[in-house]
Amino acid sequence: MPKKYTLNTWAITMINIIAIDNLRSPAFSAKFGTHLIGYYFLAAVLFFLPVCLICAELASRYPEKGGIYVWIKRGLGKEIAFFTIWIQWIYNVIWFPSLMIFVWAILTHMLDSPFLYHPVVTLVGMVSIFWLCTLFNCYGMQVSSRISTIGVIIGTLIPMTIICVLAFFDPPNIGFQITMSDFIPDFTANNETFPYFVELIFGLVGIEISAAHADEVKNPSSTYPKATFISIIIILATLIFSGLAIAKMVPTEQLSVLSGIMQAAKIFFTNNHMTWFYPIFGCMVMIGSLSCLTTWIIGITKGIFVASQDRFLPDFLSKENQYKAPYIILIIQALIFTLLSTSILLLPIEVAFVLLTAVTTQLSLLIYIILFITAYCLKHHRPNTQYFKTPYLGLVCTIGGLTSIGVFIIGFFIPLELGYHSPLFYSLIICCILILAMLPPVLGIVHSRRYAEE
Repeated sequence: MPKKYTLNTWAITMINIIAIDNLRSPAFSAKFGTHLIGYYFLAAVLFFLPVCLICAELASRYPEKGGIYVWIKRGLGKEIAFFTIWIQWIYNVIWFPSLMIFVWAILTHMLDSPFLYHPVVTLVGMVSIFWLCTLFNCYGMQVSSRISTIGVIIGTLIPMTIICVLAFFDPPNIGFQITMSDFIPDFTANNETFPYFVELIFGLVGIEISAAHADEVKNPSSTYPKATFISIIIILATLIFSGLAIAKMVPTEQLSVLSGIMQAAKIFFTNNHMTWFYPIFGCMVMIGSLSCLTTWIIGITKGIFVASQDRFLPDFLSKENQYKAPYIILIIQALIFTLLSTSILLLPIEVAFVLLTAVTTQLSLLIYIILFITAYCLKHHRPNTQYFKTPYLGLVCTIGGLTSIGVFIIGFFIPLELGYHSPLFYSLIICCILILAMLPPVLGIVHSRRYAEE
């Protein structure tokens, strides 16, 4: 019986967009004011474009289940591949609570109910929604793909379009003016907010997630490059214009990185006598974020699933249900999420959001550093089959790798405008979390070597 391919160019494009395009990043980028244009241009040339080119080539060259795990396994060996896929998995599990914090912040900002601000209510709501998304993913990739496609249109692209259109006609806040100098990053005027560049980079992370489903893609040699370049255009355009829309309406000193999108929306709809649409808009934003969550929940399990088949993890993790979903990994993921979410009982919700975002950015950059090294190592092992080839591969890998290292270092610094009393303690917290995140795969590799010797 011939294999049934469930994903085409449109589906891969939608998965890419929903995995990356979001309404959280514009609030961070709006902190740069009009100079966000220059910062996005810098991030695109030095980081996003190199990552997209490498992922398009490797996905079309090795259309196998497992995505980034398969690539690194071929280039650097199984042990480094396992280390990388573990980091990818754990940084997403750490990131999931921050995404759910954003979703809950939208809900509380929209309903403005004191009851919803209670930490215990927040915890129960976040955990319940996450387990529901996990249940959807237990029905396999077809259901997840449909949810992603619907969600990216209703919950991300349409709200971004609404924000941009309304902002175009509304009068700007005092001091907002776009000039040619805004196309060049200003490293002097924004020294207090420059560490937000790390969050801006994190807003461009995730193009590799669709490659985890490469074995379900029809004609990957052409599908992946097409989907990737369509995604680049849509993602950059929507993020830049929506960031400018927020910066135009909300003064930087009043902007919240957690609910900035809703601050801007409230101003837009009030100025245009459309306050009735405000709760509808909030629901659309929540749908987009939950669709993003659904995409990542199933996507990151594929690499761990393949790693378990290579004996780095217990055999029971490789079990699938009748819908070909790795349900054991999904359940474990949800349990860890539940544990991590209890942090909101100990910290103010906005502090928890910024800290979790910073940590996930650091861990994701470790993966991209390894990915660029892998692509360079594999450049002399290109098969004769037809696939997309990255021009000037060595240069692209060098630019992307050095940028990742630079941003990784910047990530240890906290934005001064947050007014945190101990920047050194903040950096030490990140170091400790990074070490704890990297310790399990190192122990797993040591155990695997001892098992092989026996």
